[in-house]
Amino acid sequence: ISKDMDRKVCERDLFLPVVVDENMEVHPLEYHGSAHINAYENAEALACFPIGKKHLKKGDKVDVRFL
Repeated sequence: ISKDMDRKVCERDLFLPVVVDENMEVHPLEYHGSAHINAYENAEALACFPIGKKHLKKGDKVDVRFL
């Protein structure tokens, strides 16, 4: 992932809208929750912020599902 990310609640997987560059680096899009439908307009994929994880550090590997 291209930047550090944090979240408060980690009881379930969180799927974030992202774009993936030519170097396979994952860049999260601005996202304010499941009702933020506009965030998906430019998304190429969804990245998984896994259960139990409160922090992702820049450079961490994440599972990605292309749309």
